[in-house]
Amino acid sequence: MYRKISKSSVVLAASAAVAGMGLTASNLQAAVIDWTGITSTAWATATNWTGATTPPTNDITTDIARFNLATYGGNPVFAPTAGIRSIAGIEIGSSNGAMTIGNTSQILTLGASGVTMEAGAAAATFGKVSIGANQIWTNNNVANALTNNGVGNAYTNQLTLAGSGRIAFTGGVPTTGGGGVVIDGAQVTINSTNQFGVEADNNLLTLKSGSLSTLSRTLSNQVSITGDFTFATNSAAANGLVSVANKTTTGNRILTTTVLSTQASNGQIAFTNGALQLGGNLELKNVLGGDTGLRTATLNLPSGIDLGGANRTLTLSQVAGATNIGLLTLNGNLTI
Repeated sequence: MYRKISKSSVVLAASAAVAGMGLTASNLQAAVIDWTGITSTAWATATNWTGATTPPTNDITTDIARFNLATYGGNPVFAPTAGIRSIAGIEIGSSNGAMTIGNTSQILTLGASGVTMEAGAAAATFGKVSIGANQIWTNNNVANALTNNGVGNAYTNQLTLAGSGRIAFTGGVPTTGGGGVVIDGAQVTINSTNQFGVEADNNLLTLKSGSLSTLSRTLSNQVSITGDFTFATNSAAANGLVSVANKTTTGNRILTTTVLSTQASNGQIAFTNGALQLGGNLELKNVLGGDTGLRTATLNLPSGIDLGGANRTLTLSQVAGATNIGLLTLNGNLTI
């Protein structure tokens, strides 16, 4: 059976059996199999894959599925008969046209190779995904989004959202699981009714870089802000984004609040139920946005800011020349 091997595609997690043989993740390579769809839209049909006499192996370590066709005829690509399928990872090539993999009744379990979307690819949508191992989803395409319509299990494994493009969650996001989520460069949008786990599960949301916007949602995660980060709102509601759990920063940080370009009204971002605990100096920056370029996002800190040490500097800033800037509401105390 012929399989095209990608030297750059390395499985990052080995099974206990492989570990027992003395092999490590650095020794292992997953086979990359290209989708052709020449027979049908069924994932399990071998002739839909280049050079394959069988479809990709149904596990989270062996094969990576690659999609790079200009058109897909409007049909979903992932259509297994069993309803559940596993794969080490997904690659979406730079020439790939708009595509949908599966639907919300089909669960695709991803291994440690995660998802990579190359610059130039059209929008890609997943039906429902299960996080089968610690993994990274990377969207390197600023123009088009990688969209997930639901996560099929709790976040018992860590999910990192990277790249410079948008990664959107439009379906249900689990409220349980302790794997944690890291935003490291991606422009993340949550339109679901839930959040990335809850504080009771020690489910940490780590914000390294990039942005997070929600549609009138409350996040119950513990939040650790380890890099400069942007909070955006795409909601006309009083609170487009509300964080109600522990919130800490490390080192000197710049936190930016803004309104998404599609938003036709002002918004609000609130950090409630406990002070924002600083690990260094803090700059709060408000950037104008929205459909007119003049919308604002008010930052509300009703529980105040815990400076976390002496000689801290708190700076309030806005873009140069802006005359219609959002408010910073600080109802609590500055605690040293």
